[in-house]
Amino acid sequence: MSAAGGAPPLYSEGPPLGHTGGFDEPTCRRCHFDQPINDQSTRVLVGGIPGTYVARERYRITVTLHRPNLGRGGFQMAARFLGTKQAGRQAGTLRSLDRRVQVTWDHSTGIQYVEHTRSGSVVTKPDTVTWTFEWEGPTEGDDTVVFHLAANAANDDASEFGDFVVVRRLFAHAGGQAAPHDALPQLLTWRRASAHRLNPHGDISRGMIRCLVWLTPSRRPGV
Repeated sequence: MSAAGGAPPLYSEGPPLGHTGGFDEPTCRRCHFDQPINDQSTRVLVGGIPGTYVARERYRITVTLHRPNLGRGGFQMAARFLGTKQAGRQAGTLRSLDRRVQVTWDHSTGIQYVEHTRSGSVVTKPDTVTWTFEWEGPTEGDDTVVFHLAANAANDDASEFGDFVVVRRLFAHAGGQAAPHDALPQLLTWRRASAHRLNPHGDISRGMIRCLVWLTPSRRPGV
């Protein structure tokens, strides 16, 4: 996807800032412009975005792009608040997990963009390219988050022609605040005391064990 002659740069090393299609941004189609957007033969699947998120919880997100005869692939995604109070502002924190993905900042707006790298544009299996990264829910989990995604299924012919752009919009609704870590021992102590009152002999009952397991961080309701 490198440029040839006087053609515009095609960004195999990562797209320019602000090309997700959200909040009046353009998409990859600004450069890859000769094919219809959201062509039916080009599919993008997004996994891991929660229907409802918990503040400060971390979620692993996977984007998979598929098209017959795919040469290279690219993407860019942003996570922003949707509600009227903070509309368009950065929501949570995006993090890369490997060399296939990078996170860039637009310092003028404070928006993060997660996107492919040069090595990340290489197909992972025939006709398919996949990226995985992490999103941490915002500290104040009281507003809907919208994820704007633009992906480019390229033929890798060193031109801006013959590439197919797909755009998606996904939502994560506010689900509440995560329990502070220092509150967990207090909850466990209260449950233990309650169990002892129910069982004066001090035996560990099945009910007590269920309470302790239920309150561990990995098993909190709503996660």
